[in-house]
Amino acid sequence: MFRQYTYKNKIQLLSLNKTYISSMHHIFTIVFLLLYLVGSSQTIDPSRSVNWTLAGLKDTTTLGFLSINLNDYGLDKSGLTPNDSVINAILNAVPESGAILNFPAGNFLFSKTIRIPSHVILRGQGAESTPIHYEP
Repeated sequence: MFRQYTYKNKIQLLSLNKTYISSMHHIFTIVFLLLYLVGSSQTIDPSRSVNWTLAGLKDTTTLGFLSINLNDYGLDKSGLTPNDSVINAILNAVPESGAILNFPAGNFLFSKTIRIPSHVILRGQGAESTPIHYEP
């Protein structure tokens, strides 16, 4: 019922284990090389890539809008001094044709409500770079 293992049987088992481990090593090596080849084939030379910034629908709703660089108007970028009066003066001077107010990178503090007309766009340098804080 129970099989008796002799020294010869143990050597045969060890030999089989070595063969099994060796064959698994070869299989893993082949799988790794195949995955490496597939992964490296996804790299495209930059000279052959497509400039996707030219694709898609172009924004024509802001054609004719005045682009205003708020860096030229002395806004406080530290977030310590409110910028209400500066922004209100700029908004009052915006033409009816519309304007894009370009905020530079920095923290901007406002302490009063600002009414932004429908023909004005506020544009920053990104959510992390241009936070706008309101503290009444």
